[in-house]
Amino acid sequence: MQLRDVLLYVHSGKKTSIRKQDNRPYRTSRNLDFSKLVQPVFEDNPGLVDLYYEAWKLSWEHVLEREGTPSRCYLDEAFSLHTIWIWDSCFMSMFARYASQQFPVEGTLDNCYQILHEQQPSAINIQHPDNPPLFAWVEWQLYQITGNKERLHKLILDKAWLQKHYRFIENSRRWSVVRGANVRMSIHKENYGYLWHGTPSGMDNTPRGRNRYHDIYWLDLLAMQVLSAQYISRMAKELSEDQLAAEYKILAEEGTELLNRYYWDDEDGLYYDISRKNPRQQCKVKTPASFWPMLAGACRSDQALKMASHLESDGIFGGRFPWPSVSRDDPDYHASGHYWKGGIWLPLAYMGTQALKQYGFHDIADTTAERLLNNMYQTWQQFEPHSIWEAYAPEAHRPATTEHPRKEQLVRPDFCGWSALGPINMLIESVLGFENISAPERTIHWRIYQQCRHGLNNLSFGDTVTSLLYTHKPAPEISVTSNKPYTLKVFYRGEQRDFKITRGFQHIRLSENESNRVNRLP
Repeated sequence: MQLRDVLLYVHSGKKTSIRKQDNRPYRTSRNLDFSKLVQPVFEDNPGLVDLYYEAWKLSWEHVLEREGTPSRCYLDEAFSLHTIWIWDSCFMSMFARYASQQFPVEGTLDNCYQILHEQQPSAINIQHPDNPPLFAWVEWQLYQITGNKERLHKLILDKAWLQKHYRFIENSRRWSVVRGANVRMSIHKENYGYLWHGTPSGMDNTPRGRNRYHDIYWLDLLAMQVLSAQYISRMAKELSEDQLAAEYKILAEEGTELLNRYYWDDEDGLYYDISRKNPRQQCKVKTPASFWPMLAGACRSDQALKMASHLESDGIFGGRFPWPSVSRDDPDYHASGHYWKGGIWLPLAYMGTQALKQYGFHDIADTTAERLLNNMYQTWQQFEPHSIWEAYAPEAHRPATTEHPRKEQLVRPDFCGWSALGPINMLIESVLGFENISAPERTIHWRIYQQCRHGLNNLSFGDTVTSLLYTHKPAPEISVTSNKPYTLKVFYRGEQRDFKITRGFQHIRLSENESNRVNRLP
């Protein structure tokens, strides 16, 4: 074997030799161009900016190229070289969309569609075909950054991949074999909801149902189908396909009604799984999965208020280390993590953060996000090996542990992978306050609540490249440069102000005695 035929692939903290032949994966030969990334500024805690770039660096090590796959270039989830996971692919796409010109976001998602729904032969398989069905939600977020309407047309009309996946979940039969998948289906739909299982749900050893997974209807899968229907309807409407939009809106409404009739507990203020034997009996294990209905827009405002309060309780999901995977008052909770019996996992923390914001609980969402990021940063600095981990301990600056029968082991390092959601998405969207960036609408929603110098340089959305920087000395103002016009919606000190950004450089004064003055310079 010639030396040039061997590439070093960094995986789970170990170096593995891989031949660049025989349909085997190899790291992309391209280099990550850091100058093309979004460049955050955060004067009060520059360490979070350092962690941000570390996440991109680790993520780039998992950009693979492989012959014999539907899309030759894709993101590896930092777990296995020969298998892809649906929900890993979806959550990786959520952060990679901020650098979609360099990261193969579309290829990563298309591999899943083409293997499952086109039955294309592939050198990689999907591990769990019934992983959380998040494609529609993720594709809409990607569309907001790229503005690529042709992709929407492909997803909804040309290939109908999103509708196919929705029906794939609806029509699944337990233990059925799916071509291109390593594991049989565990989903089975019945009148009151969906049967599922811990591992394909993603929450492997969760105490939900007290480990009697086949005896419960899973609230999150029902909510995810509502979420998918909502976004398929939204995409159809964007394409002026009114009949399709109405069809999926009805499906979302039917799922919402079922969630609120059987899965909601008004006294506890949470959604719970329900018993298969007696659907009116709830299985009261508190986990962040309860926030999937909130993300899907299934909550009333009074329900959302009760759910948000649990993030202000140290004994449930709040405290210095927010978003444990099971409530701290649960008998199965472990302070060291024990995987999904207490560990803090970025996918659910990010989902819950977005759910809170959707209902206007910005302060709680941002506070918990910043605490989680500080936990990740302190772990990166203090714990060896210095890495970004698969999950985090709920009571200390350290990685979570697995649930091992004889000896606790640490979860996997170098997990970017979905853990990049914290250093990238949570920094941009929660800590820095860029809550909504929409290329189709040509708008940026910026919630300014930090009092230090902060902002983003080199932010790309659609065909626009812009930089925005808030400073507070000698007076609060925003400096903006842009190559294209757009609308900047600023939420500042309790009110919204809309500014028409033009091509070039301009200052926006935010002083209370200034009336939205904009000084434009050539």
